[in-house]
Amino acid sequence: MNKKKSNVKPIKPTIGGQLLETMYGGKTFIQALIECIKNSRDYGANFINIITNIANVLMVIDDGEGMGEDNREAFCSLNSKKTHRKGRSGHFGTGTKAMFYGFSDRVDVVTAPIDADGHIITFGFSRAEYQKTLLTETSIIPDEHPRNKDTWAHDFRTGTQIVFTLQKSKNILCGPKLAAELAARLPRSFQKIIRIDGVPLPEKEMIGEPIEREINTLFGTIFLEVYRPKEPHAEETLGVGGVDGEIGEIPMTNFYKILGDNRGKLPAIFLQRAVCGTIRHELFAQYVNEDRQTLKPEIAQDPKTLHLLRALREIAPEIQETLGVQEKEKQIKSSAEAVFAQLHNHYAKTSREKPKIDDPDLAVNAKSTVLKQGKAANALTIGSLEIDQEQYQIGETITAKMVWARGVNARPCSFDTSLAKSRDIKQDSSTLTMIANEVGEGKITISVNGWTTTVTFDIVERRKLEIQGPKTIAVGKPRTLRVLNRDKMKGKPQWQIIDGFGELSATEGDEVMITGKVVGGVHVLLTDSQNLDNQAETLIDIELKPQKRICIRGTWFTIEATNTDSSLEFAKPVTMIRSVTGKVHNLIINPSSPGYKEAEESGNFTVMLTCAIATEYARFSRIDLAEDEVQDRDLSTVYAQIQADLALLLNELLTITKG
Repeated sequence: MNKKKSNVKPIKPTIGGQLLETMYGGKTFIQALIECIKNSRDYGANFINIITNIANVLMVIDDGEGMGEDNREAFCSLNSKKTHRKGRSGHFGTGTKAMFYGFSDRVDVVTAPIDADGHIITFGFSRAEYQKTLLTETSIIPDEHPRNKDTWAHDFRTGTQIVFTLQKSKNILCGPKLAAELAARLPRSFQKIIRIDGVPLPEKEMIGEPIEREINTLFGTIFLEVYRPKEPHAEETLGVGGVDGEIGEIPMTNFYKILGDNRGKLPAIFLQRAVCGTIRHELFAQYVNEDRQTLKPEIAQDPKTLHLLRALREIAPEIQETLGVQEKEKQIKSSAEAVFAQLHNHYAKTSREKPKIDDPDLAVNAKSTVLKQGKAANALTIGSLEIDQEQYQIGETITAKMVWARGVNARPCSFDTSLAKSRDIKQDSSTLTMIANEVGEGKITISVNGWTTTVTFDIVERRKLEIQGPKTIAVGKPRTLRVLNRDKMKGKPQWQIIDGFGELSATEGDEVMITGKVVGGVHVLLTDSQNLDNQAETLIDIELKPQKRICIRGTWFTIEATNTDSSLEFAKPVTMIRSVTGKVHNLIINPSSPGYKEAEESGNFTVMLTCAIATEYARFSRIDLAEDEVQDRDLSTVYAQIQADLALLLNELLTITKG
């Protein structure tokens, strides 16, 4: 095809002036400053002086090892990571860029690197200069000077001085107010490290003695520093983080939330508002998300998590006694049980998808699901939808097929794979093949003559040997444990109890029964007989009674109680959390929430709890259960749907409970 000369103006892509401000300007001043502090600690700083008493200037000075060539380049780059020491984030955007684009007009750097041989390096730029440099792909030229009292006015040989020229319109904390804020947010050890205008941070006011421990285990060391503040600051909580990051960035409540069926193994003392500090372990660095506030769901399935929870349970009594914090009663009272019973009795009768109550954990991802035509006792089984395994890793082929019941002729059927998290989908009249493409729970729905059934499966990064079974069992009631991903074993499955109060029905086989003898827990180990390093393990709680369950509009929940005022996440009377492993989700009731006790005393408890359930279910069903769809939809539309659902739910639930 011959190209004709065009008079159309060429297209010249540009980057808007507000792009970098949008990317990096969203943090608060204190968040940006703490990121700068973490950067200094990453590079070995044991002394950090923050100067705030110069008009329109913020200066951060540290005695770390300074910026070498790679780190100067990373400092001036977007999303670059050129540092090599374990534990470093290496991202200019996590600290300095947040301060630069959120609160400053210019940044100037003086650094004395450990490899500079008696010299210091200086460079700087305004926001306009920096953006122009990025767009034109030109270089920033640093200057080099001999290190002397005029060029480096600090007592330490290596380190970095960063000077931010602040925007006049920005109100920032300074002096004693800033010191008080940092003292509340940072671990106690920082009192010896940080100065504000040359003055150390104030000591934390505490009740009782702090607890500092290094707990050595087979899966690594847990570093624990907890205390009870006299008057907890709004941002002063218990956080978790990696070994190299001293500041626990991830709220303990976010760790609790992602634990799923293992939540009951975390002692309630660690969720109390009165317990603050940090718990650090390499596990948290392995599973932290990019927002540095939440964790990947896979942490709940890592065997190291079970060991971590066990170690926390062992030290919990000492923390409770030393800090003088009483663990609040976690009991669902009869008034709440009556509301749950009314709702369950109404909805369970009409639920088309009922997990096996006697062994729900094994019903989560069954390899087949029955398709029936008709209702209730008169329903006719016409076949089942079957998949070849229960878990796949990305890239593996998933095969599903419709198996017709004896005497039933094959019928036209259609597969819905919109939630299958797969690609390369191929199907004929009764068989479906596809490639697992995205981590998470996948679903395949088949429809025959208007009757549908759904089979679910898990997609993981890498399949490995696992134990499938309950996380909680009742005393004296046998439950089933099975080998998951049997193809990952070369030899026979060998079972053993390595700790706790349980008994196994056998020591070999793909499936065994576990029975709890007394209230407590049991630790079960599964080993490949031909590869003793190939193991899986699980910790199981043994309770006097099995967990209560409730059905609401066809969605199943286990009911548990917590008593915490430590987080907005659980401040409401009812919180619903989507299960990371299956169909039975979690409904958490919090008797410490505002208004709960008052509703009990005033006689309005049924109305309060019913409204709380309706409000939370409207949110849960539209956001948590439909998270794949929500990502691609306008939030205002989603919230409008939640409001519409809530109006109907309130009327429906209040009618059922007669509230």
